[in-house]
Amino acid sequence: MSNIILTGVPRSGTTLICHLLNQLPGVGALHEPLEKTRWPQDTPHLQIAHDIELFFADMRTH
Repeated sequence: MSNIILTGVPRSGTTLICHLLNQLPGVGALHEPLEKTRWPQDTPHLQIAHDIELFFADMRTH
């Protein structure tokens, strides 16, 4: 199972891409941005990556 993060500036078409991806079997594309303020500025990058992995796993179970 792969995780892919799609980023883009506002109004660049990322919501449309998520909508189109959700038409594919076995794909769950979320178009809600993660809050940058979720982590303090000094949070290690590996911790952020781990938290994002947990977020993906949680979204797959709901």
